[in-house]
Amino acid sequence: MKIWHGVTVGAIAISFGTLFFIFGGFYNVSAQDDHHPIVGWSLHQTMESSVRARSKDIEAPNLEDMDMIRQGANAYESLCAACHLKPGMNNTVLRQGLNPTPPDFTEMIDSSPEEQFWVVKNGIKMTGMPSWGMTHEDKELWELVAFIQKIPSLSNQEYSNLVSSQDVATTSSHKDDGHAHEHGDTSAMTAPPATDDGHDHEHGDMSAITRSHQEQEAESAPADDGHDHEHGDMSAMTAQDTTSHDDGHENHDH
Repeated sequence: MKIWHGVTVGAIAISFGTLFFIFGGFYNVSAQDDHHPIVGWSLHQTMESSVRARSKDIEAPNLEDMDMIRQGANAYESLCAACHLKPGMNNTVLRQGLNPTPPDFTEMIDSSPEEQFWVVKNGIKMTGMPSWGMTHEDKELWELVAFIQKIPSLSNQEYSNLVSSQDVATTSSHKDDGHAHEHGDTSAMTAPPATDDGHDHEHGDMSAITRSHQEQEAESAPADDGHDHEHGDMSAMTAQDTTSHDDGHENHDH
């Protein structure tokens, strides 16, 4: 009886201590502060186990198809390079600010194509990895995975050739597949971190990753309402129309 009494008191004490820790704001959630090693290991292991369990029934298509690889190269340049790098790139302004640091896909990584597909499609909570499956079809995501398998073996020039050859491949092989594959200009996110900080930061044009059809609607909206609306163009952040995305893939009827 005394044992159960002690267990109960201990459980209550742990519960109150946990709540006190959570609501007391003691844990620093700043991206500039690394996790405690135990916390970092626990989160990473939980993520790996979750992905492995959920991807075990996925079957990969033929990822050696060069058309898929070319299409994936263009998608990677637009959607992934800012975080996961490309040949000849050591860091970016976006990657430098992320915690945990995204894996470098120019190096061999310890995950299967099926696991990569699951991550690309579903994203990972609280890491900055988005769910591309919400805006792209499986075929498009497999193209991306096909290229991820290839990129560790590519030189800077080979990477550039694959990206630049994508338009030719689209014309000859994917003219009627419904994919426009224009992923836009993400130079702002792939810019290298500034080293000589004279505060003259060239952040580039990020409009390509946020534009939508409502941008045109915003431009044609009534301007003479008696208020001075010189706030800049924020339509990209508030757009609701998802009939097409800015990477050039038109939504398909599912």
